[in-house]
Amino acid sequence: MRKFAILSIVLILTLALSACAYYENGKFYNPDVNRKKAVEIAVNKAGVARSDIRDLDVEFDVERGIAVWEIDFEHGALEYSFDVDAETGSITKVERERDN
Repeated sequence: MRKFAILSIVLILTLALSACAYYENGKFYNPDVNRKKAVEIAVNKAGVARSDIRDLDVEFDVERGIAVWEIDFEHGALEYSFDVDAETGSITKVERERDN
């Protein structure tokens, strides 16, 4: 019975931790900056209201060994693209161009 209890606890903890982590390129990443916070960082940097953006696309990726959130959205006649470091919250890439 004790072995079953220990196994159950280990299984529950493993599932809980994996729910917060991302698997990319053979490694697990557990970002300090979650998806929602990364979007907030990008939208604030763009200087637009969250309610005014269109076509929001958010993906977790690893670039040059750095875990990042790739955030793309449109506002007015512009397309924005940001990479936000998933550990520090710093913006590592910003692109802005006219929407065609």
